[in-house]
Amino acid sequence: MDISRSPKARNSRIARWRSKYSGLIICIAVSLLIVYSSRGLLKAPKQSVLTVLASIEGRPINELRPALRSALSSSTKGDSPSDTTGSIQALHTLLAGIRSRRIKPYIDCVTDSTLPESLGGQRIFFASNLHNNEDLLPHYILQLLQLIVRLPVGSSYVSIYESGSTDETGQWLQVLQLLLQILEVPSTIITGGLTRAEGQDRIDFLAQVRNAALEPLWREAGNGSAWGAEGGFKADRVVFINDVYFCARDIMRLLQHQGDLVCGMDFHVDVREGWDRHWRNIPAAEIMPYGPYGPQLGLKPRKHDHLIFYDSWVSRDLAGIPFANSRPFVLHQYSLARLQQGLPFPVSCCWNGLAVLNGSFFQQGYQFRTSGEGECEGSEGSFMCEDMLRAGYQQFIVDPGVRQAYFPDTASKLYTEKVSFIPLTTWEEVQAAPKPDFSYGPRRFKMTCCGKQPQGELVYWAKCHPGEEFTRTIGCVD
Repeated sequence: MDISRSPKARNSRIARWRSKYSGLIICIAVSLLIVYSSRGLLKAPKQSVLTVLASIEGRPINELRPALRSALSSSTKGDSPSDTTGSIQALHTLLAGIRSRRIKPYIDCVTDSTLPESLGGQRIFFASNLHNNEDLLPHYILQLLQLIVRLPVGSSYVSIYESGSTDETGQWLQVLQLLLQILEVPSTIITGGLTRAEGQDRIDFLAQVRNAALEPLWREAGNGSAWGAEGGFKADRVVFINDVYFCARDIMRLLQHQGDLVCGMDFHVDVREGWDRHWRNIPAAEIMPYGPYGPQLGLKPRKHDHLIFYDSWVSRDLAGIPFANSRPFVLHQYSLARLQQGLPFPVSCCWNGLAVLNGSFFQQGYQFRTSGEGECEGSEGSFMCEDMLRAGYQQFIVDPGVRQAYFPDTASKLYTEKVSFIPLTTWEEVQAAPKPDFSYGPRRFKMTCCGKQPQGELVYWAKCHPGEEFTRTIGCVD
C-alpha cells in the first residue's frame, strides 16, 4: 500500500502547500480579478473596491489576517483605524468601499450588550443560495464577516451556491471568497450553478440548490480544494441564510438557543402597499404566502401602519396551524402570550428567511426533498420540519427578537413602530424569563396542509385542511 497516496498523506501535503503559498494565492487571485475587470471580462463591483484589493497584493498573509480582523472589529464599533498606514488602512478602505455600495436606506443594526460573544466551542456551517443579489451582497458580506471574526479560528465554514444570476452577484462572491481566504475560513463558493429548467417544479429546484449548498458537510476526504474542509466539515449547527437583510447580532442570538430548529421572523410591506414592486423581485416568492387569515388580493391599495409576516406557508404553531400574515400572527394562546412579551415561543415548523438547525440531523445525510406520493404539497422547508419531527428532532423555536426582510426599505423598519405589536427584548430579558414550554402544545397534532394551485406557483389557501398527524415526544400532554 502506497501511504503517500492515502487521504491522510495527501491532506498533509495540501496543508503544507497551503501554509507555504497562501500569500501567493491571494496575490494571484487579486491580480486576476483586477486584470479581468480592466479588460472588461467581468463587471467590477466598484472600481474603488478593486483598487484597494490591488493595494493588498503582495502583502504577507500573516500581516493581512490580523489586519482584516482589526478592521472588521473597529468598523463594527464605528472606530477609525489608529494605524493610518499599511494593511490596516488598506483593509479599512476596502471595507469602506464595500460599505459604500450598500443600497439606501442603510440598515442600522441593533446592538445588545447583554448578548454573549461566545458559543461554547460550537462549530458553525453557514449556507446560502443566492440569485441576482448584487444589491444585497455588500451588506451581506460585511455582516457575515463581522460575525465570523467573533468565532474561534477553525470553527466556521461558509458554503454559498449561486445560480442563474445576470447581475454582479458572482463578482461580489469572488470578493467575499478572497476575504475568507485572508481569514483562513474554509469555504466553498460556487457561481454559475444550476438554473431552473423549463417546466421544472419550483420546490424540486429549491431542494436541489439547497442540497448543493450542504454538499461540503458530506464531502469525502480530499475531494475539495486546498481551502476546503478536509474530510467534510463536522458542524454542530447549520445556519441557512436566505437572500435576506440580516445582522451579525441576529445569528449570534439564534445560536444562543439550544433548539433543533431556531428561526427569527421575516417581514414585508402590506399586500396593499407596493405588493408588485416587492414580490416581483423576490426569487422564492412565486409561492405567495398571503396566509389563511391575511389580506386577500383585489383590495384597493392603501397605506398601512405595520409590516406583514412573510413565511406563513411554512411556519406552523404548536397545534400545526399556519401563522397569519397580519397580527397577532399566531392564534395559539400560549405562543401569543409569549410573542406579545417579545419572548421566544415553541412551534411545529419555521424557516422565516434565517434558520439555525441541529447539525447532527444533516451530518446523517439528510437532503431537502419534494412531496412523496400521496403527501401534501409543501415547501422543501415544510418537509424538512416533518422529517425532523419523525426523527425525534422536535425542539423548534421562533425568537421574535430576530427579524429579517428582503429589501432595505423594509429592513430599516424592522425594529420600529412598524412592528410595534412585538416588543424588542434583550438577551438578558430572554434569559430571565421561563424557557419555551412545549407542554402547552398537544402531544398529537395534524400539520395543516395548504397545497398549490393547479398552475403550481400559488398556494391554494382556500383549500387548507388537516394533514398528516404527528406525535410530539418532548414535554407534551394529550
